[in-house]
Amino acid sequence: EKHNIHGTELPIPPAKSRKREKRAVEFLIETYRAATEAIALVPVGPLSNIGAALAVEPRFAELVPEIVIMGGAHQNGNVTASAEFNIWADPEAAAMVFAAGFRKITLVPLDATHQAVVSLAQCDALEALGTPAGIASARFVRHRIQGYAEIQPMERPDIAPVHDALCVASLIAPEVITTKRAHVAVETQGALTVGRTVIDVRRRSAHLANCSVAFGADAALFNQILYDTFRVPAGRGARG
Repeated sequence: EKHNIHGTELPIPPAKSRKREKRAVEFLIETYRAATEAIALVPVGPLSNIGAALAVEPRFAELVPEIVIMGGAHQNGNVTASAEFNIWADPEAAAMVFAAGFRKITLVPLDATHQAVVSLAQCDALEALGTPAGIASARFVRHRIQGYAEIQPMERPDIAPVHDALCVASLIAPEVITTKRAHVAVETQGALTVGRTVIDVRRRSAHLANCSVAFGADAALFNQILYDTFRVPAGRGARG
């Protein structure tokens, strides 16, 4: 569809999974209360449910060992000149998350994700794997590349960022992103800057760093991770 980077339906067979009866906030709290091993939390959309979990369960930040957030921007927003969509959509919740005292927060903003691009040639390589995941990912990214070329042109018309996957890749290979410790807060009231992630890179505030912020990404390594992961058929473990 023209002018729609995400599309309305995924170009794959219908999902077999069904909507759960349990609500998201309840699921998050119960999962982390019952966890017997470390579970990283990777929110790739607005932080509303996590903000609600913090309000319902004051210990929620203590229960989560690591959180990797896709969102925010230091240099260039997307939904406004100042803000990235995921943070802008619920800045109050995002402000709660950064102030909650999570033990380990990594923010992966547009500054990093726009460096981790996938090209049409790399889509061809993914599809050539012949696995369901390889074929599906190639379809997704080709659609994104077309959308970016039409409404958010990149420096080349055959590439696009795949924001959310970079967050997951950073858990597999932390070196895929380059981070800097900084204090991050979210503007909730500014007329021109609501939803902006205020990243104190020069340490001008009195606040201690609360976050590792990704300012760089290794596109070659990111694409290799995608290729290595999607070449394995579902249900089979990767062999070294």
